[in-house]
Amino acid sequence: DGPWLGEAAAEAGFLLWRQQPARQVGAFGRHFRSERRAVAAVEPASGFRPHCAGDILRYHVKAFPDFGAHMVLPSFSFLHRAYLCYVFSPALERARHFVDNHRTNPDDVAVAFIVSHLSGLAPATYPQRFLGKRPPRRRMLLFRDPQFGAGENRTWVPSREEAIYWFATFFGSVNPGSRGWCDGRREHIANPARRAALRELCQPAFPRTAADLPWITDGAGCADAPAAPVERQHQPQAMPMVQECAPRAYGDHRFYHIGEEATRSLSFLKETPYVRGRWPELLPRGDATGTFPKKLCRGVDDLARLDFPDTDGHNPSLALLPPQHRVGGTTYLATLVVGSSQCTWPRPKSQPPAAGHHQERTVVLVLDANLEVLGQATLRLRLDAPWGKEKPGGAAEEGLESVRKFDDAKLVIHHDQVYVTYRYHPAFGHQVQLLSKLELGLAPAGGGGIEAQAVVAASSTREVCCGRNIGFMSHPRGDPAAIHAVIWLHPLQIKAVNLTTGSATTIVGAGAGGHGAGDMTNMHGTSGQLPFLAGQNEFLGVAHFHRPWHRKTSRFALHGHHYTHAFYTISAEILSSKPPRAPPAPPRRPQLARLGNEF
Repeated sequence: DGPWLGEAAAEAGFLLWRQQPARQVGAFGRHFRSERRAVAAVEPASGFRPHCAGDILRYHVKAFPDFGAHMVLPSFSFLHRAYLCYVFSPALERARHFVDNHRTNPDDVAVAFIVSHLSGLAPATYPQRFLGKRPPRRRMLLFRDPQFGAGENRTWVPSREEAIYWFATFFGSVNPGSRGWCDGRREHIANPARRAALRELCQPAFPRTAADLPWITDGAGCADAPAAPVERQHQPQAMPMVQECAPRAYGDHRFYHIGEEATRSLSFLKETPYVRGRWPELLPRGDATGTFPKKLCRGVDDLARLDFPDTDGHNPSLALLPPQHRVGGTTYLATLVVGSSQCTWPRPKSQPPAAGHHQERTVVLVLDANLEVLGQATLRLRLDAPWGKEKPGGAAEEGLESVRKFDDAKLVIHHDQVYVTYRYHPAFGHQVQLLSKLELGLAPAGGGGIEAQAVVAASSTREVCCGRNIGFMSHPRGDPAAIHAVIWLHPLQIKAVNLTTGSATTIVGAGAGGHGAGDMTNMHGTSGQLPFLAGQNEFLGVAHFHRPWHRKTSRFALHGHHYTHAFYTISAEILSSKPPRAPPAPPRRPQLARLGNEF
């Protein structure tokens, strides 16, 4: 029942839904015009309008509005399947009975009211087409059925209004209506027609291309981009999510086009060696079954208002939570950096400096087995001991916990204890990697969620070594009081870190290699932790390269760019302090056990 839609428009709608899965998303919105008979204030927090006895709702059928749509027609609409559990729940049996017995069988009206009241959100709309494209072809519509009379829908509209009134009375309120694709942009205008049912319009009514849609374009710079709208999570057990739950979409200029000949001819790519001399492999975005990488979504908390606009979290790390730390359905722990590093590039000359009230932080996510977020906490510091250049301010401040910019924080699990590794240059400089115990507090919350707290204490912090991109190896049968740190990959350097005293002793390699063009010394570690492969007695890590080898600003990026990665392993035997069984071989540089090709 309804019109057809072009593939490009439908794909844009699907991408919008992936970013806002708590909403019903559609191209064919319908507006309810209210004729009030009673006075009741709109709820400030949600914008929902109370429906009082005697109020009349008119069904506006003259347009498919971008703004003010209180429902969307089913054709080319998207809805998360989790809502079906509620639609068919015993609590809504009366609503289903009404749909089954009403002459218009208004299942779309029912779903619109159910979803908006469960989520606290209006539907979202997307344009039916782009400028220059043909309007959608029409199919046989249900309202033309002879039972509703000939001509101008003689009884269809009153019948629909009857159903809308029933559901508005059943729920007691009506959602605030959609915001159009042009909301807050230059195309957003007030309707010039007097006494118009729709007060806001997009002019022109359709975007030129998909790149004009705010959920597809890269958006403005960090300083002047609009803040991400708040979404509620579609799963009943989870917490509110920010908008960016789908993989980010970038403008074409942000891609490297690694498979094209013009890219291969760039001097810094053409003149550099690759692992085994093979050009890096470009991995597909999804597999043959249509499965795509899952993105970690962060929730909206009391500090979200201070986050930089347009940031949805980067540099994630993920760890399997030890069993004794698990509460409810918790399975994994993750970290995300919420910083200022997701601006457009090159930055416009007119872009103002970042506002001073924003802050950068690390968010710890508590996840279930499907990587859905159950709860989160901002990582905080308890300054209970000297911490680099910082000193406790006395007994009054000893228990206080504060938010810090933990640089590139990653999770490490060592003998069932959770650690966080990071840098903090204001107190330790840029070249000191730190390791701290994570004091994790988890407790069940309402609706199956988890209330979380995440703190690192200055007293448990250990200085590991020099530089960055240091990974950690924890052998299941190793000493709980010591952990091994991979300082450099080529030549390989490993230190044993005493977690009691904080001392770090080099056990493999004499010193870190320097940066250099055209050499494997340009290979950096990426993994925060290298998982142990018991069958091979090796630790598995991910390394990265960037070309050119330096990190100078260029037309591609502010720092490093054209990154590639490769898997590698380190033999656990080289960590042993036992004497070798065979006579010692001539000294040589320690090597990685295995190294994969670049991708």
